[in-house]
Parts: sequence; C-alpha cells; structure tokens
Amino acid sequence: MTTPDDVVAYARSWIGTRWVHQGRHEDGIDCAGLLMKTIWNFGLEGEDIKGYRRDPGPQFLKQIRLWTDPVRPMRPVNGGIIVVNDSVMPCHTGIFAVDSETGVVSVIHAEAFPKRRVHEQMYSEGNNPLKSRLVDIRYFRGVNYV
Repeated sequence: MTTPDDVVAYARSWIGTRWVHQGRHEDGIDCAGLLMKTIWNFGLEGEDIKGYRRDPGPQFLKQIRLWTDPVRPMRPVNGGIIVVNDSVMPCHTGIFAVDSETGVVSVIHAEAFPKRRVHEQMYSEGNNPLKSRLVDIRYFRGVNYV
C-alpha cells in the first residue's frame, strides 16, 4: 500500500520541472497535473481535471472533493492535498510534506508565479503564505495515512 512518505518522495521528484498550464508531462506540469501524476503513478482513485482556466473557481474544488476525503480536523498531513485560494476562488493545490521529527510543514507545488516551476516552500513563508489562503485539506484515497 502507498504511504504518505511515498507520495511526498514522488512529488519531490518533480521539483525543478517547469510550470505549464494544464501540463501533465516531464516537459511541464501545473498544480493539478502534479496531483494527477501522483494519482497515476500509484494507481489511486482520481479523475483528471481538464479544460480549466487559470482561475477555475468553485468547480476546481468540487472536482477534487469527488475523489478525495476530508482531513478533519483540518491540519497539515504528510502526503495530504492542500487547496488554496489564488485570489478569491480556490484554484491552487499542492502536496504537504510534514517532517515527523521536527513538525516542519512545507508544500510541494507547481506555481505559475513567481517561480514558474515545481518547488517546495514552507507552509507559512512569504508575503502571501499558503497557510493564510487555505481552503481545504484532503486525503488521497488509497494512501495509508494511519
């Protein structure tokens, strides 16, 4: 069975890959693509999110909720999915990495601006941290989070 550490290691293998809107390949990937490639790599449940704009709105979160389970109470979970607002609507996602020894929380994600690549950043880092834009935290179905 797939573990959260497997998910995090796989997501980290994409670090440095350039950001491409709706990308699903080694030449370029976006935030939803990183989730889909993770799902396909481990044979998890999920349906690709296609034909979306850069500001997909409520449909984006609705689609993700169809093939994931909620983390409640909402807290960062190693290998879990983070969904955040980019402006006023939920339209960005990534994968949590939580260090089991230190409790340090980071997020691996493909970002259009300012990085234009897959990278890992601290959950509360920067002028507009991911933590302040949090909308939801989800489990991948088929990953052993116990």
